[in-house]
Amino acid sequence: MPSCVFYFCPSELSFRFDWWGQSEITFYISDADRPFFGKETAVIVMNHRNSAEHLFCFALAERLGLLRTFKAFCADYIKYVPTAGWSLFFNECIFLKRSYEKDRGLIVKQLEELQTYPGIFWLLFYCEGTRFTAERYQTSMEVARSKGLPELKHHLLPRTKGFKLCAGVGRKYIKAFYDVEYHFDNGRPEPTMMDLLKGRTHHVHAYFRRIPMEEIPEDEEACAKYCHDLYRMKDTHYEYFERHGRFPEKTYKIPRRPHPLLVFICMSVLLAVPPMKCLLDVILTGSIYMVSGIVLGGLLGLLAMWLCVEVLLPGVLGFQVQTHCHQ
Repeated sequence: MPSCVFYFCPSELSFRFDWWGQSEITFYISDADRPFFGKETAVIVMNHRNSAEHLFCFALAERLGLLRTFKAFCADYIKYVPTAGWSLFFNECIFLKRSYEKDRGLIVKQLEELQTYPGIFWLLFYCEGTRFTAERYQTSMEVARSKGLPELKHHLLPRTKGFKLCAGVGRKYIKAFYDVEYHFDNGRPEPTMMDLLKGRTHHVHAYFRRIPMEEIPEDEEACAKYCHDLYRMKDTHYEYFERHGRFPEKTYKIPRRPHPLLVFICMSVLLAVPPMKCLLDVILTGSIYMVSGIVLGGLLGLLAMWLCVEVLLPGVLGFQVQTHCHQ
């Protein structure tokens, strides 16, 4: 039941990407990894560069039939946000207070509870901790130099405590980690949240590499080194796309499913028809003051919606793993 409640909100966003905007996703994955793709419980370790990336994350999970069980690490305040936050709460996402000392016990507890989850799921995980910007990149590389770590070109320095904790606790039931790297078409500006919600078409390239859980070291120091090695490899893959316009693997096209379209139609009918009938009744029988009040209220509602989409929503749904403050 909770996963059904969660499905309605992200399916609307998936509809915007797949159906309204007619955007496309090209999947890159090896033949060896393809049989496991979308068929096992896994942690998704993805680069974190764009404010609208969660829209195509939802669309990607929807195409694989995993949107209903899609989970993520989220900042604690998000669960109080109407609709979006509530749906994430019902789907058992992990809400964090951005302090590793405070969050460690909660992470362990919820990861252990997910062991009894009925069915497979994906857990979205951003090791970089925050979205890539030029300023954050400079700060991150200063930290790398001070600690004698190799510098990256297209990513922030990964923060390894959350990675080690997730791998250690999830080792009992998580089958694999997936190294996921996305990129938009070269030569085109990256989309914003408003671009995708307005239905502008974009092409996302998503590279997947399966990492069996057995490959990730159990020793904490070795696990931290593995995380840094993983991000150096991610940097290599991103650079490859910059040069060649594609990722270095076989491509797959996974068709969109009709489910988000059906949800959008049903929700539109249920939510739009009754208010429209009431509005028509007021216009036909109400006073000029009542009609003016409704028009003014509608304009204020549109303004609030614009502010939500332009300012609040990118921050709310821009999932950021805040499980650790320092290396």
